[in-house]
Amino acid sequence: MKVESIEKLMQILLISALSLVTLSVSSWNMLDPFNLPKLTLLVPLSLSIGGLIFAILLKNKTRESFNVNLKLLVVPVLFIVNLAIVTLLDSRDISSKLYGTWGRNTGFLAYLSLAILLVASIIFSSQQTISKVLKCFLITFSILAIYGTLQSFGLEIFNYETQTTSQVFSTLGNPNFHSAFMGLGAIVGSLYLFSSNLKIGFKIGCVGLVLSCLFNVYESSAQGFFVWILGITFGTILFLFMRKKFVLFWGLLCSSLLGFILLVLGFINIGPFAPYIFNLSVQVRAYYWMAGLKMMLNNPTFGVGLDGYGDWYLRSRSNSAYSYSPKLKSDTAHNLIVDIGASGGFPLLSLYLAVILLALVRIVIHVKNTQKVELNYIVLCSIWFGYQMQSLISINQLGLGVWGWVLTGLIIGYPKNELLSTFQKKKSVITKSPQNKLVGLQLPVSSAIVMFTVGLLITVPQYSASSKYYRALQNATVSGISEAAYIKPYERYRFLYSAAILSENGFHSESESVLKFASTLYPNSFDLWRMYSENPKADRVQIDLAKSQMKRLDPLNVTSE
Repeated sequence: MKVESIEKLMQILLISALSLVTLSVSSWNMLDPFNLPKLTLLVPLSLSIGGLIFAILLKNKTRESFNVNLKLLVVPVLFIVNLAIVTLLDSRDISSKLYGTWGRNTGFLAYLSLAILLVASIIFSSQQTISKVLKCFLITFSILAIYGTLQSFGLEIFNYETQTTSQVFSTLGNPNFHSAFMGLGAIVGSLYLFSSNLKIGFKIGCVGLVLSCLFNVYESSAQGFFVWILGITFGTILFLFMRKKFVLFWGLLCSSLLGFILLVLGFINIGPFAPYIFNLSVQVRAYYWMAGLKMMLNNPTFGVGLDGYGDWYLRSRSNSAYSYSPKLKSDTAHNLIVDIGASGGFPLLSLYLAVILLALVRIVIHVKNTQKVELNYIVLCSIWFGYQMQSLISINQLGLGVWGWVLTGLIIGYPKNELLSTFQKKKSVITKSPQNKLVGLQLPVSSAIVMFTVGLLITVPQYSASSKYYRALQNATVSGISEAAYIKPYERYRFLYSAAILSENGFHSESESVLKFASTLYPNSFDLWRMYSENPKADRVQIDLAKSQMKRLDPLNVTSE
């Protein structure tokens, strides 16, 4: 199979994963219309990419095929290995480990898929791939910008039941995520204005792009403004260095570092930016971060399990967090670095930080060695930087996450792709024989199809179970709601939701049965034990057991006694 065909196929799969995962929703058949649909597409698409890579390696067995790329892949591969170890040693039920928490879905399958996209992006990074990914970003962003604008005027395409502080959330399900994505789009529009080769019509389009972004940011949340400012600042620094404008470069770099320090201090209510930055949302996030750090310290080697933060928050929160709000809970640290550290311990966190550091090092090396201004590369790095800054105050939402991990891989793998150049050298040998050509065409495509099917077999059952549960709720019968809670693969939220509905309608015995079964699967769910302790059909022994479990899971709360 020719290298050009391999690269085109990989580009198609990467672009499909990026656009489809970001845009996918299922508003008509499940309670969570955003996250599980994205996971359902992400896993088969990423596994098909993994299958394609495996076929390439199988077809070209010599070590020379890896060359320098082998060094670049060491940390991502170790990250995947560590993910597997953390998951295997996690004592929770298999569904929680694989699919993650309801409404987040960032368990093992999600991180494995993102890591595979990272590896693929490293291997197939090139000017052409970067150009196509940026075009895909512009198209995807434009769709979300139009959708967000429609939402801002009260025009909704889908029939969502989601309740948010803003009605502008597009297919990302949250105003903050939509705002961050619009901030990334504003970075692109702003930086393309730097080009002296662009026609006036295109520049006017870029201005319109930026204005559209900022309108969406204004209508959703302020998060996008910070992403935009930080991203274009980073891009301007790279641009000045590449243009050899060293006086302006050092001036902007030093002032940006000072501004960044003041910005960080503002998050802890110190300095001139504090009145504009520090608010209740930031204060609450600080409590989440501290709880996550405590989880890391108490579980340094393997963490609390992927997406296990919610089970540990109450027993890890500080006295200050309890005093602020005894009922405040969270299932994420709202900081990707802290989330990964809490989920997998210091080894997994170290590997993730090593990936980010590797990308930064590759940026520095390339910018120092390049002899020309590469605007697409600057835009790529600036979007990446904006995503990294956003991830410091937000969660790993899959619609955003796919971009962050792919962009990281493209930066690490650029500019020289030794693996593909090796294939290019061997191309004449591979395609000389008709038999070899046939095998070359069949193996990668067949492997990708097989792994895509495997991905569907893994994710569709959970999607189907959620859809069946939604239909059971629509029918609203006691037996239907009770039975729907037990649809496999199990999901904690379905047990809790069913028990709550049954109890609210006076069917306490049915609710107690659901809770009793669920308690064996999810012994670390505070909400489950709380509902159990309040059930009128629970006897004294069960109530005492439930309260003792509540005290174990929330030791600071005296009401749990």
